[in-house]
Amino acid sequence: MEVNIELPVDEDGFIEYECPNCQKIFRLSKNLFTNSEDYHELYCPYCGLNSEIDDFYTTEFVEYAHALAERAALEELNRGLKSLERKTRNSMVKIKTKQTKMSELEMLSLHHGLDNLIKCNKCNGEYKIEGEGIISYCPFCGEIK
Repeated sequence: MEVNIELPVDEDGFIEYECPNCQKIFRLSKNLFTNSEDYHELYCPYCGLNSEIDDFYTTEFVEYAHALAERAALEELNRGLKSLERKTRNSMVKIKTKQTKMSELEMLSLHHGLDNLIKCNKCNGEYKIEGEGIISYCPFCGEIK
């Protein structure tokens, strides 16, 4: 089973990530990872932590992904039980099922204040962070800006 998740992007097409160490939010271009196999690791622009890209998914995204996966599994289970009920409709042993109700999922939203666009002089990578005039690490190459 495959579940596709559409992430919210800002007006410039940037997606939010979160450092697993300092829990600060930053944004990278949506097209960055779909068009390139160059990046397997990122640096946190705030604390410089270097880790796998998957470690930088936001807490909200991980919770949302789990909820979507659970919902998809329940939908599949409900379909299977309904099919079983139909198959036993004309037999001596009848199976009656009750569908599991699913709650509505709240869509992901973007954090405010991440509009400081920075371009790395070394690798030309672009990223957005909170606040201006602060020292930051390039998420792509780790260069201090």
